[in-house]
Amino acid sequence: MHTVKDDLVKAVARGDIKAFNQLFEEFYAPLFYYTYNLVQDKEEAKDIVLTALYKGWERRAQFLQYQHIKSFLYLVVRNARLNFIKKEQHTANRIQDFLLTEELQTTDNDHLATEAEVLKKVFKAIDGLPQKCREVFRLTYLENKSVQEIASFL
Repeated sequence: MHTVKDDLVKAVARGDIKAFNQLFEEFYAPLFYYTYNLVQDKEEAKDIVLTALYKGWERRAQFLQYQHIKSFLYLVVRNARLNFIKKEQHTANRIQDFLLTEELQTTDNDHLATEAEVLKKVFKAIDGLPQKCREVFRLTYLENKSVQEIASFL
């Protein structure tokens, strides 16, 4: 069944800008409503709809009936939504990875700071030991010498 809307689509296929503007006016609001309900982001919904309509204009020669272009536009919007979800999920994963890395680095930094404070106290205590005790401590714990090696050395 041939309709007035099919004539409009054929005019668009021939490159008629006024006909495309009519289709734009007809499709923009419903596509935006549909897209916004899918992505819950007004700016993203606008971008998706405008991109879909632009793609419709680029492929205008392929459409002979109103239903063809309508199906195409809703398919483009649906696919763009899936891409948006993938992008959002990827971004969320990157943020989660960053936060986890940041948490691990903070924990490592806290650990290193604590370790530095403990070592400072240990070395201060070692400095307070008598000369021979300091030497035995150094050979045992810093140079990993055995009791036999230390005895033969001293």
